[in-house]
Formats: sequence, structure tokens, C-alpha cells
Amino acid sequence: MNIKTLLLLLLIFLTGSRLLAEAPTSISGLNQSWINVGPGFVGGKEFGGFSFGTSISYFPGRHIISGRYLVAFNPLMIEIKKGATHIEYLSDVSLLYGIIEKYKWGFGSASAGIGLVRGNRKIGREYAIFEEEKFLALSIPFEFQVFLTPLPIIGMGLYFFGNFNNETSYLGALLCLQIGLLR
Repeated sequence: MNIKTLLLLLLIFLTGSRLLAEAPTSISGLNQSWINVGPGFVGGKEFGGFSFGTSISYFPGRHIISGRYLVAFNPLMIEIKKGATHIEYLSDVSLLYGIIEKYKWGFGSASAGIGLVRGNRKIGREYAIFEEEKFLALSIPFEFQVFLTPLPIIGMGLYFFGNFNNETSYLGALLCLQIGLLR
């Protein structure tokens, strides 16, 4: 994970949140909540593949509290060469806290927190022979949500995520449907 990637994600968040509407809505006294569900992609040093995620968020004022569950897998991993390692599967359970900028037709948010990552790593020993290793690690997850919410209960948007941990750090994005109390 490098600083250029993090800066790019921050720029996407800041730009996207400003483009959603002309002026912020009044958010005092609101308690909104929603669920995001969607497919996407994930990548890291030892991993690249498809992901599916769901998150639940609560919005009391100017802050956001979220819980997320992500799974990611590489369906195209067929062969592991000698000495190579590759993550076959991973899952991420996280609790996050952050800030939100709410507008009439959408919102943008940025959050970080604490989580657990588990997965299966395959280590190549010889051609078509590998050793499997399971791992579990404490992690520092983060997310950026940018959603359009034209209807009071349904929205659509992008959910950018990442995770720093001592096993395998990664970045990804989901295209999500959002359902809940959005206004």
C-alpha cells in the first residue's frame, strides 16, 4: 500500500462528495441508517479477484458508524509456481467510525476502525503441489462511501475499501445498492 493510492482515494472521496449537490442539507436531529450490498473487485500484493460485501451504517448527526463484512476470492488461480505464494480466499469483519457530508441527493463519507481478516494462503512447493496455510489477523480497515440517494429509501453508489494488516493488505471497490432511511 503506497501513499499515492491513499491520496487518490482521498481525492475521489472529496471530489465525489462535492459533486453530489449544490449545498449540504440540514442534518441536525437526523438518525438515518442503511444497508449497502454489492459485488466488486479487490487486489493486493498476494491477491487479486472478485469481492462481495455488505455493510450497515448508522448516521447520528455529522458522524457515521459502520459495520462491514467482505469476502474475496480468486476463481482464476489454477497453478502456483515453486516458491510463489497466493491468497486464495479472505474475509474481513470490521467496525468503523468516521465523518459524513450529507447532501440533498447523496452523501460522501470516510471512516476507519478495527477489524479481523482471515484467509487461506497457498504456497507453491513444486509444480502443481502446494501447501495451504490459514491465517487470522487484527487489522485497520478504512472505507470511503460515495452514494446518490434520489429516493428516500433506495440509493446507488461506490464503496471503496482497504485494509492494513500484517498478513496481506489490500484495496477494493464495490458497486452497491443501498436500502434504508436515507433522508
